[in-house]
Amino acid sequence: MARFVNKVASSVRTAMRNPLIREKEATIWNQDLMEVSCGQISMAVVKGNDSLEDMSRVEDDRIHATFIGVYDGYGRDVASKFVARMLIQNLRDLIQEHGGMSQELLTQVFANAENNMRSIVVNSYPFEPAFAVSGTCCLVGVIWGDVLFLAHVGNSRAVMGLRSPQGRSIIPA
Repeated sequence: MARFVNKVASSVRTAMRNPLIREKEATIWNQDLMEVSCGQISMAVVKGNDSLEDMSRVEDDRIHATFIGVYDGYGRDVASKFVARMLIQNLRDLIQEHGGMSQELLTQVFANAENNMRSIVVNSYPFEPAFAVSGTCCLVGVIWGDVLFLAHVGNSRAVMGLRSPQGRSIIPA
C-alpha cells in the first residue's frame, strides 16, 4: 500500500510541475502541504470523468480542531457540493452546542445531511428531476486535540500514513 501511495503522489507532483499539463488539463490538481493546528495536510485530485463531481474541504480553527472532508459525487455535482458546504458547518454548530466532539455527533451530522439532502430532492423533484440522480459518497475526518474521528458513507476510505524517519516516503500507520 505504501508503494502505491508514494507512486500516486509522485505522479501528481510530476504532472503538476509541467505547466502544459496544468493549463491544458483541469483533471488534476493538488494542495501543497499546509500548516494546520495538528501538523501538515496536503491533498490531490485526479479526475477520472468528463466532469468533476467531487469536492474536498479542509478547515482548521487553530484552537481545537482540523476538519477534512472528501465528497465523491456521482450523477451530478449537486449532492457533493451541498454536503461539502453544510456538513462541516453543521458539525461545528453541534460541537459548540455540546461543548466538545464525539463520535455520536459525527454520526448525527451524517444523518442530518442525508435527511436534508432527501428533503431537497423531494421538494425540487417536480422542477428539477435531475437532482434525484445526484449522490455522493463521503469521508470526513476530525482531528480534535490528539484524537482522530473518522466517518464514511459509501465506498470512500482513508489511507493513514506517517512520514518515514528520513522524511522521504510515507509508511502505513
